[in-house]
Amino acid sequence: MLATNSLYDLPAAQIDYRAVRDFLLAAEQADLLTESTTLELKQKRSGNNVAEAVAALSNTDGGLVLVGVSEEETGEARFKGISQRDFEGLMAHLRDLVPRALPEAIPVRIPYTDKLVAVLRIDADAVLHPVLVKGTTLYRIPGHNVPADRQRVLDLVARDQTGLVGTQIPAGAIRFPPPLAGSASDFPLWPDEHTTLVTVRFKGEVLLPQRILERPWLGSVAKEAALDALNRSPIPDKVWGMAPPPQQLQSSAWQITEARATSFKMRAPLQGTVKSASEMPASASAFLSLAGRTLSIILGMRCYLKQHEVIPLGLQDLYQCVLAELLSISSACDAVSTAIGAAEPSELQAWEGWLQPQSDLRVPSVLNINDYPRDGTEQPIGGWFPPARPRGRSVADLDAMARDWITVLLLEMGLRDFEKWLSSIALPEWAQHMRFQ
Repeated sequence: MLATNSLYDLPAAQIDYRAVRDFLLAAEQADLLTESTTLELKQKRSGNNVAEAVAALSNTDGGLVLVGVSEEETGEARFKGISQRDFEGLMAHLRDLVPRALPEAIPVRIPYTDKLVAVLRIDADAVLHPVLVKGTTLYRIPGHNVPADRQRVLDLVARDQTGLVGTQIPAGAIRFPPPLAGSASDFPLWPDEHTTLVTVRFKGEVLLPQRILERPWLGSVAKEAALDALNRSPIPDKVWGMAPPPQQLQSSAWQITEARATSFKMRAPLQGTVKSASEMPASASAFLSLAGRTLSIILGMRCYLKQHEVIPLGLQDLYQCVLAELLSISSACDAVSTAIGAAEPSELQAWEGWLQPQSDLRVPSVLNINDYPRDGTEQPIGGWFPPARPRGRSVADLDAMARDWITVLLLEMGLRDFEKWLSSIALPEWAQHMRFQ
């Protein structure tokens, strides 16, 4: 499907009937409803059924309870709805039974009726554990809510006592040391190369659900998913007009160069470089790692001197590079988290980036900023895209983030009168057709 935000993390103001319908129909088509660990459908409140669903999800990974939706029907016939009065009664019931674990409640009206679907979103990291209903601790397994045994209750208590989200390791699970030591800006994606002109790199992070701690490693399916996502991404072949001849397509593909249990490094092409439309050599490299619940990717593109000549990047080249990296990071995170069964609910964390000229060069030497007036003559040794959390996962969200970051970079260098140009850049064709898992 086209890159988009899911019902799990879509801003509440954007959740309407169409969003709920499309989400459910996609889940139904993918056969994700009967064995879900993060989604429950309830046609109506009956006894404590909704409160028990909220509690079970709170004690597991969080997720969604949709009230007013039938488990038995299919398609749009699922949408039965509840009345406004029933919705208000439901919320009063939840305040009574699970006052410390109240979900975010979003009433969504079914078109041409007076009925509602209650979208209840549960954030398992925002509540104190365990969450009980009538003295019983429930948790979620595929398709069912079941009572917790003693060890499960102890794990739930310990989950809050660590003081840090995602650091409590369940009983019997393996603990790995963090795969990344030091700063992402200094991580050696490439060996030292004296012909480097400039490197543009970004680090993106996603917080995965608690269940990933039971199997906190990246196996073969994760590697295959990452390679597939990056080989369908615009990096390196589509950025800057790169279009290698058909006989070179295989050689420019992403390949794994190093791997451990919780991390692996990839490069494209494996050897040598590809060339842009202006014949500038370039390559790409990435490091994907899992530390506790945090899935992160450091991804960079590197340009090289053209026959030992310094040819600076144009500002539009920089925009395309930043956008391509953000889309590729998001796509790879989605693909890997899906492959390891931890896609939902997940939460975007702060992302960050760096513009890194070769050690004896400065930013104005590697970035063409001569088309706009500049207040000052500083020669910075690098550029920084400060930490920011993406608004969402869609192409539009990541494009807005790329433009914001470039705005900040240019303002930091004293440039002015560039904003109209930046806002007028058309979304690249390869971004318009970008498809995520």
